[in-house]
Amino acid sequence: MKSKTDTLMRVVNGKLQIGLGPCRCCLGSGTVAKKTKSRCDRCLGRGEILCNGPRSMSAFMRQCRKCGGSGDVETTHHDKQVKCRRCLGVNSQRRDLGSRQSTVPECIVSRLRHRVYRVQRELKPWEEEALKGFSTTFDAGHSRSYSSTKLLRRHRVSYASAGHISQEDGTLCRHIGIFVLLNKVIVGPVFDPAKLPDFKKAR
Repeated sequence: MKSKTDTLMRVVNGKLQIGLGPCRCCLGSGTVAKKTKSRCDRCLGRGEILCNGPRSMSAFMRQCRKCGGSGDVETTHHDKQVKCRRCLGVNSQRRDLGSRQSTVPECIVSRLRHRVYRVQRELKPWEEEALKGFSTTFDAGHSRSYSSTKLLRRHRVSYASAGHISQEDGTLCRHIGIFVLLNKVIVGPVFDPAKLPDFKKAR
């Protein structure tokens, strides 16, 4: 089910189109925690404090670390909410254009196909490079005895960002590959199966 704060996305001709999402400031709630400024109690608002130098040197002034030299300290009151300054509480759930870091709605992720690849040998360096960036689970080889159905159930992807399952031009991955190696399982998006190493596809 699509949440009201999900970024609007849809797949058109195999490409993921990213639409409007929640306000980046309040994350769609319309309110933010109240913040107040007060005079720094360490430098007393001067932004600098007097430090004693080594024996051969006289005292010197340095920037106050507590306020960063501003002389003021900002305090966030999480128990007090005020209207968001960016969206003013209006259309806060559909305010800013989503990005490749936005979470893909579950209705799209759940439709991605998954494929199991069983690899009965050590990977070569260039093959490791082809799977670079995929998530890895070390299991000492236990997954090698699992059926494809069990592997699909254990490693099915249910959460992903737009940048993880699509390319820069929005092209959606062909499927999610579950690569069962000698001592680990690697899971990641497959955009062009022809460019994969010569793995045996189990399902």
